Amino acid sequence: MRRQGIGLGIVLMAALACRREAPPAAPAPRTAAKPVTVAVDGRNADIDLTVPLVPNAVARCAPEKTTVAAGEAIRLALTLNESPEKLVVGAKLMDGTNEVAHVTVPARGQKSLTLEIPGKVPAGKYRLEGYWGGNVVCEHDLEVRK
Repeated sequence: MRRQGIGLGIVLMAALACRREAPPAAPAPRTAAKPVTVAVDGRNADIDLTVPLVPNAVARCAPEKTTVAAGEAIRLALTLNESPEKLVVGAKLMDGTNEVAHVTVPARGQKSLTLEIPGKVPAGKYRLEGYWGGNVVCEHDLEVRK
């Protein structure tokens, strides 16, 4: 009987020493933030806003030639699916990270435009970028030869 008492005492002491804690409380559910309206006087603000590109806004964006002679104009042909009235399209000629030349033209609702960079570009290899609004829509390698 004494052995049973000792065994029972050990089991009770082990049970007391191994107290189980309650699981942590679940976090409170998050509530949606309430919209805040702020009145801003933007009459004198300098705003630089890039509007996200509409999917499939540009059907075609390609240079007329990928190799041009020095002194010859570089032309980028754009065919647009979307041409909002105040849209501005552009072309930029890049030499690595340096901008060599650029041109911007208001689209005025037109669906087909040709942008022309004048032929004052030195001989070399360049990247020609086409823009719809502030969005790059195409990039092409281009070479100007002597």
